[in-house]
Amino acid sequence: MAHPPLNVFISYSHRDEALKAELEVHLSPLKRQRRIQPWQDRQIEAGTEWNQQILNALDAADIILLLISPQFINSEFCFDKEMQRALQRHQHGTARVIPIILRPTDWQDSPFGKLQVLPKDGQPITRWDDRDEAFLNVVRGIRRAVDTLAPAAAAADDGWATPPNASSPSSPSSNPGLTIPQDRLGLYKFVQALPVTQFDSLIFVLNPPKGNVPPASAALGQRVAALFEWLESPIGPGLDSLRSALSQVITDP
Repeated sequence: MAHPPLNVFISYSHRDEALKAELEVHLSPLKRQRRIQPWQDRQIEAGTEWNQQILNALDAADIILLLISPQFINSEFCFDKEMQRALQRHQHGTARVIPIILRPTDWQDSPFGKLQVLPKDGQPITRWDDRDEAFLNVVRGIRRAVDTLAPAAAAADDGWATPPNASSPSSPSSNPGLTIPQDRLGLYKFVQALPVTQFDSLIFVLNPPKGNVPPASAALGQRVAALFEWLESPIGPGLDSLRSALSQVITDP
């Protein structure tokens, strides 16, 4: 069954309009295949309240692309409003934020600095010898995210994203007949519902590289978001490894 296109929000500085337009051209295959439906502020009609329209579109997005440049970081609206709201949704597991490094800037210690960025190795697009090759690398990364998120988005639309065990406020291990969700959103909520001791056991089994998941002193929501970010990154083992680890950590009563 074909999945509906994912909503993609493009957050950028208008000083980077030309690079944003190039990205949209390279996203054309995903658009023609109805995998994504991009949105950016040039779609706002004249005479409408632009600020609220932007935030509404951001809240409806499945994937949020941050086009990083010195001007983006300097922009109060991009950095303080769009990016902060995007990162909140990313931490809650309701959207995927993908920073795309357009031009050289000091971004590593920014709030999004722990996220997996594109292109590979965080090399700015303008520093590539072949800019088309840079955008191809970016689009392939976005396609991987779409492949991961599309089944979960379809499940959410059908009302099946959150299985009964995952939606319960009690610990997953307290439910008889425990089953581990197969869709991403259900799996995310399932892990969020784990007691801290079980989550720590999960981290021990998965053994992520040091620094990828915050320590036990951090908020559980922050640790869960970081765990999924690592699992789904190009260097991560994927969600199947998470399901396997959960089956080791959690036993039915």
